[in-house]
Amino acid sequence: MPSMIRINNAHVLGFEEIEQTLEHIANLQTESGYPPFNIERELNETNKETILNITLAVAGFTADLLEVIVEGRNLIITGKKATEENFEFLHQGIATRQFKKKFILAETIEVLSATLKNGLLIIKLKKPEPIMVQRNIPITTA
Repeated sequence: MPSMIRINNAHVLGFEEIEQTLEHIANLQTESGYPPFNIERELNETNKETILNITLAVAGFTADLLEVIVEGRNLIITGKKATEENFEFLHQGIATRQFKKKFILAETIEVLSATLKNGLLIIKLKKPEPIMVQRNIPITTA
């Protein structure tokens, strides 16, 4: 089990949630590589937001066997195994085992859609560009 990740610096305040996220990420590294997936960024020069796609190879799964859930900052994708038909495999080269895939989303990322097309589950995400705000803090005398 990975050790606890701590940010121990007097100049870094209020990052306890990031410590928990880093620990969660360390635990995700032990997850299975099934199903394989890509993460792509759509190139868009006119908009002030980034569109990301998570594409999972889910051959053999239908939409009713797949589930996409956002729970807090976690994106959870599950695939349930279909019920067995009245036949036996002489050779089974297409994996259709159950899976659960988790992704941790930044606070600002919004899940737009999930589409199943040609054996690929495409989850579209939107990441707005950060707005930089500068504030002057008035100094009062006591």
